[in-house]
Amino acid sequence: MKRLLTAVLLLTICLHITAQAPITVYTPDHYTILTGTQYRLDGLIVFDRISAGAQLNYTGTGNIQWSYSVGSDTYTSTLPSVDAYPNTLYTIKINGTPRYHVYTIDYSEFPSTYQAINIIEDPQTVCESLNLEILCDITPIYYIDSLGQRTFLPRSFTLQYTTSAWDGTSWNDSLAITTLTPSSSPITTTVAAPLKNTNFEFFGDDISEQLGIPADTLVSDLYIAKAVKIHPKGEVIERNAKNEKDRTTQNSIAGSSPLVVQFTANASPADNLYYEWIIYKTTNPELYQRYSEPEVNYTFKESDDYIARIRVNGEFCSASDSLNIKAHDSFIDVPNVFTPNGDGINDEFRVAYKSLKSFDIWIYNRWGRLVYHSTDPGAGWDGTINGRPAAAGTYYYIINAYGSDYDNKNKPMHYRLSGDCNLLR
Repeated sequence: MKRLLTAVLLLTICLHITAQAPITVYTPDHYTILTGTQYRLDGLIVFDRISAGAQLNYTGTGNIQWSYSVGSDTYTSTLPSVDAYPNTLYTIKINGTPRYHVYTIDYSEFPSTYQAINIIEDPQTVCESLNLEILCDITPIYYIDSLGQRTFLPRSFTLQYTTSAWDGTSWNDSLAITTLTPSSSPITTTVAAPLKNTNFEFFGDDISEQLGIPADTLVSDLYIAKAVKIHPKGEVIERNAKNEKDRTTQNSIAGSSPLVVQFTANASPADNLYYEWIIYKTTNPELYQRYSEPEVNYTFKESDDYIARIRVNGEFCSASDSLNIKAHDSFIDVPNVFTPNGDGINDEFRVAYKSLKSFDIWIYNRWGRLVYHSTDPGAGWDGTINGRPAAAGTYYYIINAYGSDYDNKNKPMHYRLSGDCNLLR
């Protein structure tokens, strides 16, 4: 019964199964050691197959006695080494006291075969999840633990598929991975509905991976995605006038009107999608603008609170969301001094403003001569007259402007401003 060892052929690997179990495995085959209190053993040794010459060797001290059964025969040995047999519980006595329990498994005796992956769509939930039925024959593995109980060895299999994930800027391919620990066949599970066309792949298990055995992979037919997700975004098209206040707001869609916003639906990748944008004032939702493109460039001409609703429809599923927009009330603030000395600081006479529909400014010198006129609130007087520096002193302005908001009489906000400003050099 004792097998002849050939040192040239054997791969010798020494591994202490636990800190207290000085057991060495001698084998020409691959194997893995499973340890942990959940096994109720000092070691569960899984071989890819147990070939002639495989042995277990006790390297500790004390008088040893091995006890194990092969078929209907029970054996004992006081030698340091014993042959490794498939699916066998070894009890190790040290100085007459049972000290360690080790079980050996021949993995090749527990094959798995795969047939098909059935994709089951529930019309009520298909936009959110799918049910999968994995047809396979997975031979269960049982072992005997230190209490003499027949125990099921769980194995982890992998189910994966490609979906699409939003990273805050764009949609990118993402691998969705689910770990399954089946106890019977067929295997049923529920997964999130893919956001792109994909195949489902099933393979395993974790033990075969540890043993270095190439995994058989079961691949489904191509699944055509039905689920739709969106991440709508509104980006303010910023103007470059330095003196326009609240041109953009960092964490919201807001700014000075006319507020130009680029809306993007950002729908998950799919074919044959239909888009519907509805944009309206919160105070008057019945009066709206409708668009049917994935991207919309819209100008909010009046100061108010708005909502932009987006709905994306696929053949089976849809997604909707909304964005809040605020076009600020109008505002004008006129400086009383400017210093056109070329230092880049306060070199021009400019009003601070926001949300103006129209604007006119006239600037006069002390003798009533018009030295500057503009209809652009973003422009400013640089302190020159006909290209030559104007004299330092006091100048007078008149402003006539209309805001994009309304006063308490529901008329456009009207600004009639006049005053003086000092030019300093």
